[in-house]
Amino acid sequence: MAAYRPLDAKSADYLSSLSLLPQPQGGVCMRENNWEYALDCSAGAGNCYACERGEAYLSWWGHGLGIDREGAVQPEWHVKRDLIPRAPSKVAIEIGVRYALKDDI
Repeated sequence: MAAYRPLDAKSADYLSSLSLLPQPQGGVCMRENNWEYALDCSAGAGNCYACERGEAYLSWWGHGLGIDREGAVQPEWHVKRDLIPRAPSKVAIEIGVRYALKDDI
């Protein structure tokens, strides 16, 4: 995971949900682990709508960012490979603040 801009509440909630401990017999929402669950969620239609609205959403690039299933380069996404991610400590603070304030909102 890498963040390239400050997290909004939805992004922080996504990342927090990926840290849930799997239930020993059922896993996470009937998936073996959190990452398998995230992959399933990334395929949901809601992510397409969120993308169109400019909101946070989950995506998965199986062949690397900006390379589609057929191996073709998607230029508008491929250029994002050169971005410098934000410091993990800053992202961790944002997630912590969201977690601390979530019940108060």
